[in-house]
Amino acid sequence: MGELFTADKIFPHGGRTRLVVKHMLPQYLDTEELVSRFRDEARLGLTLRHSNIVRVYEYWEIDNHHYMVMEEIDGFDLAEIIICCQKQKRQIPAPVAAYFMLGIASALAYMADATTPDGRNLGLVHRDISPSNVLVSQQGVIKLIDFGVAKAAERETQTATGVFVGKYAFMSPEQIRGDDVNIRSDLFALGAVGYELLTTQRAFKGVSEFETLNLVLSTEPDPLAEQRPDLHPLLVKIVERCMAKDAGARYHHPLQLVQDLHRYFHAASEQPPPLVAIEFLHELGLMGKAATENPETHEADTEPQIARQTVVLNPPPLDSVEQPRAPGPPSATTEQIPTPRDPSGPTLTGRPPTSPRFSVDPEDDLPVRSRRRWLAWVVAI
Repeated sequence: MGELFTADKIFPHGGRTRLVVKHMLPQYLDTEELVSRFRDEARLGLTLRHSNIVRVYEYWEIDNHHYMVMEEIDGFDLAEIIICCQKQKRQIPAPVAAYFMLGIASALAYMADATTPDGRNLGLVHRDISPSNVLVSQQGVIKLIDFGVAKAAERETQTATGVFVGKYAFMSPEQIRGDDVNIRSDLFALGAVGYELLTTQRAFKGVSEFETLNLVLSTEPDPLAEQRPDLHPLLVKIVERCMAKDAGARYHHPLQLVQDLHRYFHAASEQPPPLVAIEFLHELGLMGKAATENPETHEADTEPQIARQTVVLNPPPLDSVEQPRAPGPPSATTEQIPTPRDPSGPTLTGRPPTSPRFSVDPEDDLPVRSRRRWLAWVVAI
């Protein structure tokens, strides 16, 4: 749906910082449901404040074109790390895998208690937890991205009944059945990610998408303790509890998972987990290495490779920038996505309109300059 740009934000009295800008491709502008989803991501993402979720800073609508401005992360996603381990025939050390899981679990704990401005629980569910949607920065910080299909109250667009969103191998059984989902559905996906980190193999992998869905619904993966006899029993129990078919048998709140992971570190890890993770990524040859422009696609992950370009944001006259429009009504049906055509749009120059609804303080938690051009999709509290 979009193309990515890296951008330098230049401050009035000198200095600059690197950002990422996503521009929605013009061929999708006539599909109101997709435009509404883009607005939802931006509106909700602007309110997130958590160290394990990538920040969204601004949303612009300029001449009917849609842009999101986000922090840029210098690092790699978990899918690339798993591929690297497969190529080198190495296993990810258990404390490293558990540390990656802890970052995701911390983000989920924050999401589970997210509320609307009037204090009601937002009912936030990511619905697309997978290795390609978790980044690890060069400093060893875990960042959850891509809330484009997240479920949340007060979204402009709601997913139609019978429509699948997310990656089949990481969907919870209740998500596949079309039942109402809550944060425990994300815990199932986190368990499947943890299983893959520890074994470098998919927990559920069929020869077709239909078979994969059936495996999730009715089959248990190969026992983790048999795949990795070296694992501490507590870590095995943690992953298996997350992957329980019955949502009621999983953790009731992600904070319980966070506490169990800390207990595991106390029992099984002698060094600080972030240090162990950074050392391991150095051994793999990833730390300090610039990310490639066309990273290898992880097995069964189908995100398209998006062209990346560099622009500089220069301030034009304010009257040349269109103010954000009020959201339109949600689309009742899913429209056919038109065939892509030339994605050219307006030149990305200009200072966006100032609006409390669609911007944040530019001096609040400025992003770190990086080499990897990552698009961050996040959802709100």
